[in-house]
Amino acid sequence: MDESRGAKIVEVFEILHDGRITRFEAQGEVLVLRVEIQYLAQRIAATHRGFTLRLSGVKDVSFEPWPNGALRALPVMTDYQAIFEPTLDILGAEAAGEGLRITCNQAAPAYPYCGGELRLRAERVEVFDDASAECSLEVLRDLAAGYWDEWSKARPK
Repeated sequence: MDESRGAKIVEVFEILHDGRITRFEAQGEVLVLRVEIQYLAQRIAATHRGFTLRLSGVKDVSFEPWPNGALRALPVMTDYQAIFEPTLDILGAEAAGEGLRITCNQAAPAYPYCGGELRLRAERVEVFDDASAECSLEVLRDLAAGYWDEWSKARPK
């Protein structure tokens, strides 16, 4: 996928809203994220487990954690290693000013926060499946629509 920034990048994260960011690589203004979301990835191939997102033109990356319990506010993180050290579960995404805000859960008890808001600006995103094939936004939409249609039909009424 080679989509312009803005609504299309937000939509990619919205489609992956049940995914988990399990790895990252950063070099300059390029941020690569591994998003594990098996139920969508397996719609491509039974052995697939997730997608790789390559964001370019990345700026202003920060994470505002939600403190556990009665802790007071924690400082906003800007170091990639600190942000992505724990697995972050994607809960949702939305446009925020010139960038996007990705709402995340974080379940590891070793950290003093239970989630937070990942914020960043990016100019484009490319999405790749586990076979390194590029996935267009339309393919991602179709994968998600197919999954959720089957899910709604399988639910007891």
